[in-house]
Amino acid sequence: MNSQLSNFFQEVSLNLLDRKIRYDDRPFEGSTEIRLGFDRCFVDSGTDSPSGIEALALLKGLYEERLKEGIERFIAGLESDIEFPLPLSVISIQSSNYKDIQDLLYTLFESVFSYPMNGILNVFLPINDMESLEESVLALHDSIAEELYLKASMGTGILCTSREELRRSYQTSRIAMKLCDVLKKDVIFYHRQWLDRLVLYMPVDDKKEFIRENIKGIDILKDEETLKTINAFLSCNLSLSEASRLLYIHRNTLSYRLDKIQYETGLDIRNFEDAIKMKLCLTMLRSML
Repeated sequence: MNSQLSNFFQEVSLNLLDRKIRYDDRPFEGSTEIRLGFDRCFVDSGTDSPSGIEALALLKGLYEERLKEGIERFIAGLESDIEFPLPLSVISIQSSNYKDIQDLLYTLFESVFSYPMNGILNVFLPINDMESLEESVLALHDSIAEELYLKASMGTGILCTSREELRRSYQTSRIAMKLCDVLKKDVIFYHRQWLDRLVLYMPVDDKKEFIRENIKGIDILKDEETLKTINAFLSCNLSLSEASRLLYIHRNTLSYRLDKIQYETGLDIRNFEDAIKMKLCLTMLRSML
């Protein structure tokens, strides 16, 4: 049991409601498992009685409020001796029912802590690596949709490996959440959106000037089929063969479409430099919608 949790029991729970509470990180006879913050522990306060159940609920509420306040102080740059497991990532979630999502989190993850604030559910998820983080976040999003029938937008911050990086993970989760709105996506991983992050905070006038300087005409970029063709070709690393297979069209048909795009925009995205310009222009246009 971590020292933070032990100190809390010593300070608060031993005399909670005039009832001495026995606690341990392992089960013992007559114990009840309870989740406090990131941790699970076993307590016995006479949970078969109303006062015992009330004591455990109060215990959980007090500890998690203390943990929340400590994290908020730390993120704000104030002094805080709060402890949290590492590595860890912060996930910002926007939805319509945070209570059900919090209950779901406890069923999916062995260790997790969350609390809503200012219309966003802050989720602190200890996890070992970025691959596991991405898999877990996508699985969580699917579970929210399939089990709770809720829509949710989820911005995932960097994976922090030191105490000092928690603030950065929190901040980047908020940026990722903002990109969910800009890109019209339900799930955004901050580390994957380098280009959108670069463009997000550019002045609008600078974006307009870049587009004006590099594209002859943008009307064709409003066409859904054209955008699908461009995105497919760029995602296939400018490979005609791979892009035509992805689009289920013949190579000649794809070449014809690229010729038309070049004629309308002045950019031949078969050329690497023009492809970069096109990608930047599309990202800027999307950010201004």
